[in-house]
Amino acid sequence: MTGSADRSGTGRWLGIALVLSLAINAFIVGTIATRIIDIRSFRRPNPPPVVDALADGNRLLRGFPKERRAELRRIVTDYRPKLKPHRDALDEARNALADAVAANPLDLPRVEAALTAIQDIRAGMRDTGRGLTIDLIAAMTPAERKELAERMDRRKKPRTKSE
Repeated sequence: MTGSADRSGTGRWLGIALVLSLAINAFIVGTIATRIIDIRSFRRPNPPPVVDALADGNRLLRGFPKERRAELRRIVTDYRPKLKPHRDALDEARNALADAVAANPLDLPRVEAALTAIQDIRAGMRDTGRGLTIDLIAAMTPAERKELAERMDRRKKPRTKSE
C-alpha cells in the first residue's frame, strides 16, 4: 500500500513539472518567434550609413576641444536638411516593404521593388554622407586631420590584452 501512495505522489509532481516545463518552453519559443517574425521590425528607423570610419559624427568630434567641436557640428547641422528627405523616403520604403511582405497572396515583384527602393535611398544617403565627411575633413586643421587619421588607423588594428 505504501508503494502505490509513493507512486501517485511522485506522479503528481512529475505531471506538474512536465506542465511547468512545457509552459516555459512555449514561452521561450513564442518570444523568439515574435522577434524573428515581427513585421514591425521593418519599420524601425536605422541611422543612415555614411562612411564606416566616420559614421558617428559625435564619435568623430569627441576628441576635439569643446569650442572646436561646436564649430564642426555646425557643418553636421547644415547637412541635416539634406539628409531628412532621404530618411523620410527610407521610412516610407520600409513601410512599403512591410506591407508587401504582409500581403496575401505574396507579391514578389512588389517586395523586390521595395527592396530596390531601399537600396537606392541608402545610396543617396551614402552620397550625402560622403559630402558631409569631405566638408568636415576640409574644415579641419592639419593637426586635427592627423589626429583623426591616427584614430581611424587605431580602429583597424586588433587590440591586444595590454591595451
